[in-house]
Amino acid sequence: MTFLPTESRAQYQLRRTLRVVHELVLRLKQGLPPNETGVWPNATAAGLADIWNSAWAYNCLRLEEDPKWGTPSNLSDLFRLILKAIEVSYVQTKFGPELKSIAAHEHTEQGKD
Repeated sequence: MTFLPTESRAQYQLRRTLRVVHELVLRLKQGLPPNETGVWPNATAAGLADIWNSAWAYNCLRLEEDPKWGTPSNLSDLFRLILKAIEVSYVQTKFGPELKSIAAHEHTEQGKD
């Protein structure tokens, strides 16, 4: 554990992230990657554990709604959304502040026209 970054050492507690996971499941229900919560430009990138937990919760929800759900095609679609969410969440975490400042600058420039 001492080799892990400090923020990765804390135990994952679902109760603290239940709202986040719920919002990510709603994104999955819409066919969107569960990569963020909130609305741009005030969106927050989802963490890896929350993305995986939303996939598991969505899978359970879909199976409860339709026991025939879970075909290879269904799971492939879910897996692609999860992989895209992981990718986009990383990009948001790494470049999000810079993208927000660009968007704010463009918005200011458009207001001058």
